[in-house]
Amino acid sequence: MNTPPRRLLTDASVIGLGLLEAVATRDWGPGWMFAVALLAATALVLRRRFPRTVLVLSLPGLATSYIWLPTIFALYTVAATPRHRAEPWAWAAVVCGVGFYPWPHLGPLSWAWEDVTLAFLLAAMLALAPLGLGLLSASRRELAAKAAELALSRERERALAAERATTAERARIAREMHDSVAHHLSLIALKGTTGDPARQHAEDALTELRRTVSALRAPGLSALPALVKTAGPQAHLHMDLPDAGQCPLPVQQTVYRVVQEALTNARKHAPGGQVRITLAPGPDTETLHTTVHSGPPTAPATALPSGGHGLNGLRERVTELGGALHSGPEPDGGFRVRAVLPLSITVDGYRPSVQRGYVSD
Repeated sequence: MNTPPRRLLTDASVIGLGLLEAVATRDWGPGWMFAVALLAATALVLRRRFPRTVLVLSLPGLATSYIWLPTIFALYTVAATPRHRAEPWAWAAVVCGVGFYPWPHLGPLSWAWEDVTLAFLLAAMLALAPLGLGLLSASRRELAAKAAELALSRERERALAAERATTAERARIAREMHDSVAHHLSLIALKGTTGDPARQHAEDALTELRRTVSALRAPGLSALPALVKTAGPQAHLHMDLPDAGQCPLPVQQTVYRVVQEALTNARKHAPGGQVRITLAPGPDTETLHTTVHSGPPTAPATALPSGGHGLNGLRERVTELGGALHSGPEPDGGFRVRAVLPLSITVDGYRPSVQRGYVSD
């Protein structure tokens, strides 16, 4: 991965300033002090990858009371990439303590309250300035990430809204074609006699119309076997729906999307694992329970791009129908997605047919 030119320029400037400080103060103390300053300045090249180690290496230079820059840059990096909320403050306290402590090699010191106060203020500023800038940088990055996530979420909501509008329009067109065109074609076919070309044409037109209507309708439960088949032999489907009239179209479409998203996640995060999809009425017979259990992976996961919003979008879709979506890891290392949807949804009284007792092994 190529490093951006701006980052290279920043790193070069930081290291250059550290080396310049070391060279400019080389005659201010013993010879070993210059070596310590050079080591701290050179270690800055690793401050992004090992910021805490570089900060520790810079502390001996800070103890000289005149090598400041390596510590400032290292503390800023630690504050900008904290592991815990209190960690930057702890490191700032260490820096303040090292800068304020009266080290023996500094020679005799004045303990007048004015000198002590100024020494403490200087040590505190050396710690608080990079700490504040680092925390500010971390906050800005966090806000930018949340803004990007919010924009992605809104884009997904717009896509879902457009998808729902398209689905509703396709369903309306399908109903209109079925109710009007099919009615007239059926009358033409019934009025014709066997072998009549007009009757044959009407029957052919009815067959073609059914295909068109089927294509216009959004995928439902009848399309699940084909969807599961594309997932491979490790995916198994079991549907036990005794009452075909109790599963309206919106529920069918949502169940299809739940299974589709779960299969996609299984292919990405648990390749080779067994996947079992179960559809069955709830104990109260008023809900439909859809469960997708993905077993642990048997092959390395594929590094595919993921926005991380698939399950969130499904949860919104299920909630809109008055249902609930539960997801989480399983003790066996797999993952389970479970959707509970009510069977009391209707759309203009139109209820498509439902497959019954289908089992795929």
